[in-house]
Parts: sequence; structure tokens; C-alpha cells
Amino acid sequence: MLRCIVLTCLFFVVLFGLHFAGEVRAVDNSGVLDMLRRSAENQKITDHIQYDIKTRFALRNSVSMPRRVLWGEHVAATVRSDGNKVSVIGVLRRYRDGEFVEDEEIRQLVTPDFAVYATITSGADDPNAGMVTTEQVSRLLAPILCGGRFGFELDGYVGDGIRILELILMEPDKARYVGEKEINGFVSQQVDADTRHGFFSVFIDIENNYAIRRIVSVRRQGDLRYGGGMYLQNMSQTETFTEILDNLEFELIDEVNIPTKGKLQLIRRDRDGSIRESQSEYERTNIVLNPSFGEDVFSAAFLRGEVISNLDDTVSGVVYIWDGEQAVPAFTMLEGGAWMHGTGGYVRLFSMLLGIAMVIFALYMMLLKKKR
Repeated sequence: MLRCIVLTCLFFVVLFGLHFAGEVRAVDNSGVLDMLRRSAENQKITDHIQYDIKTRFALRNSVSMPRRVLWGEHVAATVRSDGNKVSVIGVLRRYRDGEFVEDEEIRQLVTPDFAVYATITSGADDPNAGMVTTEQVSRLLAPILCGGRFGFELDGYVGDGIRILELILMEPDKARYVGEKEINGFVSQQVDADTRHGFFSVFIDIENNYAIRRIVSVRRQGDLRYGGGMYLQNMSQTETFTEILDNLEFELIDEVNIPTKGKLQLIRRDRDGSIRESQSEYERTNIVLNPSFGEDVFSAAFLRGEVISNLDDTVSGVVYIWDGEQAVPAFTMLEGGAWMHGTGGYVRLFSMLLGIAMVIFALYMMLLKKKR
């Protein structure tokens, strides 16, 4: 009898404990999501910003040539962002094996309708210019286009054209609170999320306006890229692609902690055991939140008449030029020469026909002379 009473009491204690634990987990998960949302809202403040950025990039192969810098880039640029429009103007200096290679002037512009870029290599007469007009522009904007050179990573764009926090919040049930951890001297709350887009760890300093102290992103074969497709679809021999944003420093601007410095480490591990890593160091200054921009800031920086590569049309052979407002077809390249869509095309066509006529006339005169 006593045993039955004891077992019955234990049963209800365990049942109550499980129920209570379930309630605690629900509360904890709700608190985790609230923490992520607060941090994400703070990051969105940098959608309307102007700043100067300096970036130092170094690519290393840590297996065959330990710690040897294979390729390096130094960037100095001014970035202006107004939500769905971004302008970047600056200079890029390239190095190979520690030796200077070349300078490039950079001009990039992204709007909801199109994205354009131009790089002018030192000593070159013509720029390497191009444009994109796909619907993807409005979604991906500058982080993908600019290739990690201009400090967007400081605002949470690590590994894709969308902030890591937004990717996690797409699958809120995957967020898991891990615990407290000290990051660079600050107590931070670690949240992990194993999602369809990758495995992410974020470290949030709730005592300092929910600032992000560290982000770890691990992309694997089979993970989805934001916007569609497999993340490592073009790197079939790659097992993982890890990105670590760390050593973040902040400046309090308009009562918001804005990241001013940071380091991004990329580690690519291939199936044959080889590892390739790179590191980018960012420093941004002269930060202005919610600036007022003139109308010309987000107009294309191309010169009238510049040849533009339309990245939406890479197979037709149509060559585009900038008319001051948009890219227009100049002429169409065929196997035998150039045709249509511009004065240059008609001149080339006329020259070609004239040359053929002169050859035919010369042959005719030679035959006529032989007959005499």
C-alpha cells in the first residue's frame, strides 16, 4: 500500500516537472526570439547610412604554403546607403605574394531597378563596366555585388545577401539558447540555429543595446542559398565554408551601437583535406546615420558612351553602351562581324560591304585583263 502511494506521488511529481520544464522552454524560446528581433532591428538602422571604409584582405593556403599570403587587397571607399539604394566609390589596390600588382578605381551603384559597376585599372584607357537588371537586384542589393570589400559584414551580412539574424528568424523553431559566454571582454548570450541555409551561432550583448559581438556561419553541401539554389553548387569538392565575424568594436551614435571595426575569417575545407583561408579587416569612419542625399548620389557613375556588359544578356552578343540614363544596345556581334543598333554598327557594315565590293572589282579587272 505504501509503495503504491509513493509510486503515485513520484508519478505526479515527474509529470508536473515535465510540464513545468515545457513551460520554461517555451518562455526561454520566446525570450530568445525577442532578443534576436531586438538585435535585428538595431542592425536595420544601418540601412540608411554614409561612411568611409578601409578594408585589408589577405588570402592564404594553410596546407601547401602555410601562412603565405597568395593574394591581397587594400580598399578605401565611401559607401552611401538609402535602404534599397547603395553607392560605392573608391580605390582598390591589389597585391600578389606581397608585391604590388595594380590599382583600380571602383564605382558601384545598386538600385531596385538595376545595378551597375565599373572598375578602371591603372594605366588602362577603358573601364571594365557592367550592369545587372534582374529582379534579384532588389533582393540581394550590394552585399553580394560588392563581394565583401566594403564593410557590409559589420552589419550582419555574412555569407549571403541577407543578414544572418533574418535567416534565423525565418525558421524561429530552429533557434536554441546555449548560454552566456564572454566575447572580447563582454558577456554575451549565445544562440545557435541549424537551418536550411546553414548552421549559425550569434553572440548578443544585451547589456549594450543588443549588439552582436560575434557571428559564426557554417555552410555545407546541401544547404540552401538565400534566393534559391544550393550554397556550394559551384564547389563540389568543398565540404564546409565557414565564416567568423569577430573582434567587433562599436561607437555609440544616436543612442545605437554602430560597429566600426571587425575581422572576418573565411575557412574553406575541401574533401581532399586541403584548407584555404582568408581574412578581411574592416575599419569605418565618418559615420552618418540617416543622412540626406542629393539626387545625383544614386545616379549611375558611368560616362556617356561607355561600353557596358549587361550581365542579364551574356549570350546574344548584343553590346550595350551607357546613354546617360540607361544601357542601350550599340550593335550585335555575329560570327562574321558587327551589325545594327547604332551608328557604329552601320559604319562597320558599310566598311565590310565596301571591302567586299573592292575585292570583287579587282578580280573582275584581272579576269578582263587576261581575256585581252
